[in-house]
Amino acid sequence: GRQGDMLRWPERVGIAMGIARGVKFLHTGVVPGVFGNDLKAENILLDHNLTPKISKYNLPMPSKSMAVKVMHNAIYHVR
Repeated sequence: GRQGDMLRWPERVGIAMGIARGVKFLHTGVVPGVFGNDLKAENILLDHNLTPKISKYNLPMPSKSMAVKVMHNAIYHVR
């Protein structure tokens, strides 16, 4: 999907699967698990390859070091 073009179904499914893998990672791949409640379309960013990046997940941040770790995992390790 280029700018202004409609996404084809394989692209849409790929984006949805990427989001699902990202949420699963946040819930099960991070200790302690991260559970957000603000997953909506405007909080999903797409890179130039249409790889979804989860943002603004309403994360509880107990410390600055935890914030950096969670931010890193939530944004860059969504596959």
